[in-house]
Parts: sequence; C-alpha cells; structure tokens
Amino acid sequence: MFPDKDLFHYTSADAFLGIMKNRVIWASNIGLLNDEKEYQLTTELLRPHLDKIWKKSEHKALVERLTRLIEKSDGGPTYVTSMSEKPDLLSQWRAYCRDGGYSIGFNKEFIPEIVERCQLEIIKCNYSPHEHKKLIADFADKLFEQISERGASVTDRNQALQFHADHVYGQINLLANEIKHPAFEEEQEWRFVKMFVYANHLNLKYRAAKGMLVPYFEIPLVSPKKPDLFIPISEIYVAPHKNSELSEKTLTTFMAGERAIYDEAPFVPVKRSVAPYREI
Repeated sequence: MFPDKDLFHYTSADAFLGIMKNRVIWASNIGLLNDEKEYQLTTELLRPHLDKIWKKSEHKALVERLTRLIEKSDGGPTYVTSMSEKPDLLSQWRAYCRDGGYSIGFNKEFIPEIVERCQLEIIKCNYSPHEHKKLIADFADKLFEQISERGASVTDRNQALQFHADHVYGQINLLANEIKHPAFEEEQEWRFVKMFVYANHLNLKYRAAKGMLVPYFEIPLVSPKKPDLFIPISEIYVAPHKNSELSEKTLTTFMAGERAIYDEAPFVPVKRSVAPYREI
C-alpha cells in the first residue's frame, strides 16, 4: 500500500542542506529511534501468544529458543525513515526542529519508485490497540503453523537460528514498525524501512554523535541513471521560529537556485508554519 497524499519529513536546516546536496535521505537504526520502547511494545503483545504456542506445540525446545531470540532482539540491522501525513504539526516541530528547520513534502507520485528501486518496505503506522491485537494474533497463528510443519526438522541451535531468520525476524520487524502506541496517533506516520542491512553495505554510513559512532543508511532519492532529475519535493514548510520570516525568504531564494540547475524542475512552494512560536 502506498500513500494517496504527499508525505512530510521534519528535519533541521543542516540535515536539509545534506539532503539537497547529496540527494539522499537518512534512515536511522530502529534501536536508536526516539521511542526506545517501540520494539518492546510488539514483543510484550506477542508474549502471551508465545506461551500459548509453547503449551500446545510438540516442539517446545524450538519455541523456547525462538522466544529467547525474540525477546532479546532490538530489531537488528533494520533502518527507518519516518514521515508524516501532516505538514505542519507542532509536536513534530518540537521534536525535530526546536532551533528551526523544515518539513519537506515528498511527492506521492514518486514514492513507489524510490521504494522499489531501493528495495524498501513502506509501512503506515497503526495506532489502534484493537488492530494491534489482531495483527499479533494473525502472526502468532502463522508462526504456530510453521512450527508444526517444520519443527521436527529443527534439531540443533543453528537450525533454530535459521528458522528464526526465515520465519520470524523479518515479520517481527515489520510488525514493530507498524504497531505504535496510541499516544502518537496525531503524527499519522509512514515509514521507509530497510531490513537486512549488512555491515559492508555501500549505503551504510557512520557519523560521530554523543561520544559514539551512530550508523545510518542512505536512501537515494533519485536514480543514479537519471542524474538530471530534480529531487521529488512538492512543497516545504518553515518551522515556527523567531526568524521564520527570514528563513522563508532565504529558503525561497535557495530553492530557486536549486531549480535552475536541473531541466524541467518543478516550482516548489515555500510556506511558513501557522503554529505559534514562543521563545522561552
């Protein structure tokens, strides 16, 4: 499923310049997202179902090992870029643009091409506890079927690890990205998800932050085969800030210069947030 409207990415002025210069957007490791309990929410919902599977399964050793693997996992080599259906949301400005920044609108018409070319998953977050229970129950039913059909062939640790990789890891990661606490519902979030990122992947990079190395995954916004194509931006909102009027003017000039570089580049409207700003 792809969005039927443009999606917006909230970011700082520095990050915006990087997006425009390098024509990529960064995806963060799922274990380093702001909500550190995202993956835990999914595993907590799943735990009662794992207990039920253990009770009725003939392959209890396998279920026990899978349960341990699920509970100690933090998402592993999975990278996420978050976007919102909302272009001007105060909570997002406060979270990502406290010192100013922008909400970049990405054209819905180009999103399928980016997803398919970069081999991403695109996920719309679900905030309904009722739907969460259904998603978890469906996953648990399928997992029980897989264990019943293939459990007898899993006789050692390596085979159990392979079973986890084939039938659990990817599915759990997709669920963890879809299931989100109802408190975040106003964000109306969509996610670009890149799973199974190997340590030597060419698009896996590192930056120094907070005294450590922080990994990120680069998602090219334009195909290398089409270097003259403009980044698929539909509009940009300027964050509420004491200098928002000046920021709007300088960004408008900047975007005019960027458009001049490319043939048939679309006009990108620059708008100022209507959210109130108060400097403390």
